[in-house]
Amino acid sequence: MKHTIITCALLAFISFDCNAGETETLPTTKKWGIGVSAPTLKEVQEIAEQGDSEAQFRLGKHYLSPIGMYVRKEMGNNSILDTSSKNDKEAIKWLTKAAANGHYQAIYSLAECYEEGNGVALDQRKALELFETAAAISSDGIAEYSIAGIYFNQSKTNLSDSDNARELIDSISSSPDPKSKEKAVFWLKKSCDKNHLGAKKALGHLYMKGDGIQKNEMMAIQLLGSCDPLALATYYKEGKFVRKNDNKTFKWFQSAANIGDSMGMFHLGDCYGKGIGVGKNQEEAVKWYIKAAENNKSPTDGNLVVQQDARSAACYNLGAHYQQGVGVLKNDLEAYAYFFIARSFGDRYSNEIVEAYENNLFNKIELEAGKLRADDLIKQIENGKILPSQKGYEKISTRR
Repeated sequence: MKHTIITCALLAFISFDCNAGETETLPTTKKWGIGVSAPTLKEVQEIAEQGDSEAQFRLGKHYLSPIGMYVRKEMGNNSILDTSSKNDKEAIKWLTKAAANGHYQAIYSLAECYEEGNGVALDQRKALELFETAAAISSDGIAEYSIAGIYFNQSKTNLSDSDNARELIDSISSSPDPKSKEKAVFWLKKSCDKNHLGAKKALGHLYMKGDGIQKNEMMAIQLLGSCDPLALATYYKEGKFVRKNDNKTFKWFQSAANIGDSMGMFHLGDCYGKGIGVGKNQEEAVKWYIKAAENNKSPTDGNLVVQQDARSAACYNLGAHYQQGVGVLKNDLEAYAYFFIARSFGDRYSNEIVEAYENNLFNKIELEAGKLRADDLIKQIENGKILPSQKGYEKISTRR
């Protein structure tokens, strides 16, 4: 009856914005703004020439990518990217000056330039030196995380999104060079010591797999339990790299659900519906499917696709419950509405069911009522609160 999503444990990573610190380290000599409140190019230039490291950093970033963030765009310039201001030579010059003055973001940005060959010749050794310098003066663990990526020939060190974090794990797992793998794990540990979420996830998965490091299930639980309980639950559900355990599956899906993870909510509903690690309770299953469907808060890992998948699957399962009267009163209009929404979310299993209702099962009045209920539900889901069926929809539902 139910539509089930199997979530690969290595795909669920909390997003970490490696540029998040760039607006936090501000000089005491001037209060800087961002975007429209940023100083003009002339103002920044004058202050930079006086030796101010923040101004030098902003000037370098502006010449590297003039997007109007660090330096305010001139009046009348409506271009998002003023390419006429781009100047690699000036960018590297000012970033180097700021880095020499100990500006952390400048050191990190310069390291990225050398690592990616952006404005300078590609130089991995120089990039490593600069990242290590940044690591020595920062407390965020970002530079250490970037160094780990370099040791596995990552094309980018800004691992702010799920896919890049996954690539780091995959590259560690496939690296044929044990020395590089050892160095990468070393720097991941250093990053983890500074509480970098991406490093904690990466290291937790490696401890679970025993790849590049001695397998340690307890360390994996300690790390992933604090930042990625959804992935931990999936390991125990699928029995990959660890013995399958229904009780732990339920525990960690519940933990993910309780911190607002839509996929965790969906899987917790599945646990109640199927009796995985807990007694079967169809009413509780419906409750958690509803929570997953109406959860419109931005996911902690920034992965809107996974959130959409969870909401889609939850709506499908709610449709199935109403269609069969499991955990709720049988209600074909409510079932149709949820299947209709699941299809709009991209669920491929719902299409045939919706077409069957529209072409064979519903008369004209019922179909109109079903679409009205679907419209109501969509608005409620967008507002983050599903309300009981009203307007007499429930009167046209139980004849079969």
